[in-house]
Amino acid sequence: MQKYVPQVLIKFDTQILNAQVFEEQRERSWAEVLLDAEQAHADLLATVECFSEDDLVRSGWPPPEDGEQGVFSESQPLWGIILGNGFWHLLEHFTQFYLDRSEVWRATQLQQAWADKVTQEDLPPDMQS
Repeated sequence: MQKYVPQVLIKFDTQILNAQVFEEQRERSWAEVLLDAEQAHADLLATVECFSEDDLVRSGWPPPEDGEQGVFSESQPLWGIILGNGFWHLLEHFTQFYLDRSEVWRATQLQQAWADKVTQEDLPPDMQS
């Protein structure tokens, strides 16, 4: 089986992208948004399954294209990029949602629950930190 290496990581300003996506999606129903989120999650899991454990812990992702410096530092393992974009980024938005509504206790609960998920004992040693 040939491994898939995504080439879709583009340098961009996340604030600009977030604002653009928000405007494009603001009229959609919550049901539609949830359906898309579930599909995106399934797609992410399927893509992650294509990588070996060695791929996930190796530094220097994504591999730079010819004549280009890497988008991420050489010390960045793939699992860190996946958790950063597919886990921590979402946590940041959900936490801010509760903080904006002065629900500090819910934001704290959410942070703790998500932290517990990534400190599970069954994770490979290189991924525990």
